[in-house]
Amino acid sequence: MQYRPDIDGLRGIAVVAVMLFHFGVPGFTGGFTGVDVFFVISGYLITSLIFPEIASGRFSFAEFYERRLRRLIPALLAVVAFSWLAGICLLEPHDLRYLHQSVIATVLFAANFLFWQTTGYFDIAADTRPLLHAWSLAVEEQFYVAFPVILVLAARCAPRHVCWLIFGGAVVSLAASVLFTTAAPTASYYLLPFRFWELALGALLALRQVELARLPQIRNAAGIAGFVLVGYAIFALSRDTPYPGVAALVPCAGTALLIIAGLNGGCGFSRLLAIRPLVFTGLISYSLYLWHWPLLVYARYVAIRELTALETAALLMVSCLVAIASWRYVELPFRGSRGLMSRPMLFRTAAVSSVVFISVGSAGLYGERPAVEEATAGVGRTLAHQHCLNLNVSAIAQRDLCVLGAAGGASPSFLLWGDSHAGALAPALERAAARAGRAGLFAGQAGCVPLLGVERHDRRDLPCREFNDGVARMLAAHPEIRTVFLAARWAMYLEGTRPENGSSPKTLISRDGVAGNAGAFEEGLRRTLHFLEEQRRQVIFVTEPPEIGWDVPTVIARSRASGKPLPAIPPLAAQRTRQRNVARAVMTLSRNYPLKVVDLPGALCPQGDCLVERGGRPLYIDSNHLSAHGCEFVANAFAGTF
Repeated sequence: MQYRPDIDGLRGIAVVAVMLFHFGVPGFTGGFTGVDVFFVISGYLITSLIFPEIASGRFSFAEFYERRLRRLIPALLAVVAFSWLAGICLLEPHDLRYLHQSVIATVLFAANFLFWQTTGYFDIAADTRPLLHAWSLAVEEQFYVAFPVILVLAARCAPRHVCWLIFGGAVVSLAASVLFTTAAPTASYYLLPFRFWELALGALLALRQVELARLPQIRNAAGIAGFVLVGYAIFALSRDTPYPGVAALVPCAGTALLIIAGLNGGCGFSRLLAIRPLVFTGLISYSLYLWHWPLLVYARYVAIRELTALETAALLMVSCLVAIASWRYVELPFRGSRGLMSRPMLFRTAAVSSVVFISVGSAGLYGERPAVEEATAGVGRTLAHQHCLNLNVSAIAQRDLCVLGAAGGASPSFLLWGDSHAGALAPALERAAARAGRAGLFAGQAGCVPLLGVERHDRRDLPCREFNDGVARMLAAHPEIRTVFLAARWAMYLEGTRPENGSSPKTLISRDGVAGNAGAFEEGLRRTLHFLEEQRRQVIFVTEPPEIGWDVPTVIARSRASGKPLPAIPPLAAQRTRQRNVARAVMTLSRNYPLKVVDLPGALCPQGDCLVERGGRPLYIDSNHLSAHGCEFVANAFAGTF
């Protein structure tokens, strides 16, 4: 295969976009799409390399995987080793446990499965995962395992239809990506079946490159369109864009067009991509991608705040220098058939290294020392009543719900209805109810606002309408439940945003997007209050606790260990501003529907300063859910509500 410097230049653009997005450089709001550029390039290069060998009967799986090992493993193991050693020195027990999981998953090329189950790419928790970026390597490696087998079988069984088979798989994958970006967004982001079409697009280009680039006019037009699309993706898309889905077509199509533009002598745009600085950046792009993220995570972790502009610039420079050293002294020595180690030794070394890292990670997971257990307990990570969340409609109909309050067989007379915030708040209500000699039930669905007729249009996987309708039917069938507490992260649903750093994409409860959230919220609240009034229920509207914007228990632990002050805590005035539209909707509807309000910000922010710990114990389990200790602190706010 003839070397194409323009593809290395395109790699350079992709890795710079990813880095500047991660570093929070203004303007690069869609820099994460650089990963999609890499996927298309990978599909193109791999197919260009192996399909001629397959067609001529010269393909060897052993040679193919040897090339992949030489290309990927040395630098990856160096980064895993660095991340683990740095984590041992810097991370708090809770975060260290996640790192041990990440080490195991990374060396097994299963990091995408781990983060699919534990972390959204844009979540606040992602900022403390040094190996989060290994998810994309896992996707590529899974592709490298499956795709050569597919090509070999297709070439043998249907040699005239190889392109159509790949095209069919790409169409199915794209359709699944579009569907699941709203139905199961984390899965669609991380898992190969929803990303296969991006790699397959590159493969189709490799199989049809001669036909695509016969005319120079086509190459020139492709170059212009490709630059526009890739640039649009990097600068116009953002973490609020539902992704990948339809939006991923933009960077992928742009990359495909730029690859076409560089065929058969290229065009002006491909020659622009081939300038030396971009090409060199592309050459070191793998090491740049690997090293910049753990360096950034640990720098933020030590600083316990966002980096200043000067610190960001310095860390970018350090990342580049480390990447150059990694490329020169770790990557290059292993490249090619004459690289360090023979093929058998390379495979043995890779296997032994993987076993070592798996053993290290397992020891960290399953051999926790008492000191680690004590520290973990000290930050109070467990979400109270979590086992009571997300019960199905059948359980609700049978009133098979968690009981709160007085022991001794008291008949339930109240219901706590809400999302995970209600689940975290349940111990406070239980404590207050026990004092009053009352008992009640808890019905909670994480991610669902307790408003009738309201759905999550950004999360079709959440059965919000079905769950809330089930709660309403249960209430109608049990008139002995006289009081209903509504508790949720109200502002997130109405505003569509979360204040924490690295927040997830917009929360949508309206088909019209964020702009329609307020109307959907007020109409849902009106519908719910009307139903509860018809049922002659007393309604207690519980305002949400202050949103802190950073993970409270781990940051407190890091602050104590380093002696550095805590980040700024938003004051009560900021919380009132955040929740003013919710308060306005409640006030408007309270004129027609009787309800009481429990003011949690008022309880947690005496004299206007919001608290995050009391008596050395965190009041939150993360950035916004109350801990058991926090529930003890606010329990008195519920006095007189029964």
